[in-house]
Amino acid sequence: NIESGNPNLQPAFTNKITLGWTHNYELFIDAYYIYTKGILDNLPFQNNDTNVLTIQSANLNYEYQYSIDATLIKYPNEKWTSLTSVSAFYMENEFETLQSASSNQQLNTTGLYIQTQNLFELSKDGTLNMLVEADYISSILFGSYKYENMLASSIGFSKRLWNDRAIVTAKYSDIFLSQNQPFITRYANQDNRVLTIPETQLFTIGFTYKFGNFRLENREPEVSEELERTGKKTKGL
Repeated sequence: NIESGNPNLQPAFTNKITLGWTHNYELFIDAYYIYTKGILDNLPFQNNDTNVLTIQSANLNYEYQYSIDATLIKYPNEKWTSLTSVSAFYMENEFETLQSASSNQQLNTTGLYIQTQNLFELSKDGTLNMLVEADYISSILFGSYKYENMLASSIGFSKRLWNDRAIVTAKYSDIFLSQNQPFITRYANQDNRVLTIPETQLFTIGFTYKFGNFRLENREPEVSEELERTGKKTKGL
């Protein structure tokens, strides 16, 4: 398995057209088209005779995407804040093949991305909160790799103490152990996958304390004799 650089890389140029609409400052909708000529990415090429997989930095011929995005911010009640984003898109790219008969290869996918964040106040004074988050993507392209069905989820709690001088937090990430999914390349004589398994299912706790004198108050500086005499006064930082 070899990672290779590329001294012949060129700059990439992106053009994007966006049409947006907002309703009542709680619903935001964007429709856009984005086209990148020479987009930079890493491309894997397997040699079926030597069993060597080379991952090389390269300029793709192009990549473009059509997308419709919607974000909704709601306050179902005084203790609940909800933010949900949905994106439906089509992606296509083209790149030069090195280990296949054809000179160029086109790949495409249709995908759906959903993100939701929900903040709940669990105490009357607002010092105890719970945050539930989830992200899902059905399919997306990274060069010649396709990435599918990734779900990231977490739940966290925070408690403010001693007039907000301290905060205790606890968070559980990747609840369903579904965040690590394989990257798959499959076209012509290329058929390989890469699966990385970092530690995503974690339980973390934290404690933050703010040091300093909270009793200090801003006071107007004393006026000097010269200022009193001239009647002039300037504002400092």
